[in-house]
Amino acid sequence: MLKEKIESESRKIAEHFGQFWPQYTDINFDKTFSLRNWATTLASIVLQYNNDNEKNSNIAINNNSINNEENNNYKKLLETIFNNKKILHIGCGYGYFLEVVKSLKGIPYGIGPYCSFPSGLDIFKGKIEDLQDNNSELTRSLADKKFDVIVAHDLFVSSIMISKEHTNEIIGSLKKYLENNGIIVFENQNEETLLDGDNIEKLGFKVEVVESIVNPYGKSCTQTIIRI
Repeated sequence: MLKEKIESESRKIAEHFGQFWPQYTDINFDKTFSLRNWATTLASIVLQYNNDNEKNSNIAINNNSINNEENNNYKKLLETIFNNKKILHIGCGYGYFLEVVKSLKGIPYGIGPYCSFPSGLDIFKGKIEDLQDNNSELTRSLADKKFDVIVAHDLFVSSIMISKEHTNEIIGSLKKYLENNGIIVFENQNEETLLDGDNIEKLGFKVEVVESIVNPYGKSCTQTIIRI
């Protein structure tokens, strides 16, 4: 059931991207950082924070298209949901996703090791592993901060992380940064994930793994949704 809800909501979000962010959804745009990777993740956030507004969120899609009036109404709905939500994007690349969060009245933060970041965004240079070190620059930068949403895409894979044990240690270090009613969404599309729901639950989280989600662009992904 959750899989179908994510897919349905992500189609509306893709329509929003297509109207308001066409340069980042074009098929020829850098696929690593394209918003084409983020419709399903945003859909899970919307579903988390829109339970009381479900009727209003179900804007009808006719022939896979939302007209301009409906799309503007949907943008207002997204702004209501994301308003003042603090969202941390781990591995934020060039900050395109964070720009969308900001446009929806959210408060974006990012973590990334290498990229030349745009101005006007709170992006901290570092790796997620740095949060395990209480004296690291990244840990000091995020001191006393808590987030409503933490997201990452294709992060916990063997080409980046060492092992499942290493992954669990990193996720454990995120707990102090998540609000009590917050949500973590880790989405994996390209490689076998190192995330293990049973082990993550042993860290004191609630975990839901949703497999075989088909995003609006035809790619299949798995989400690991984590709550306190």
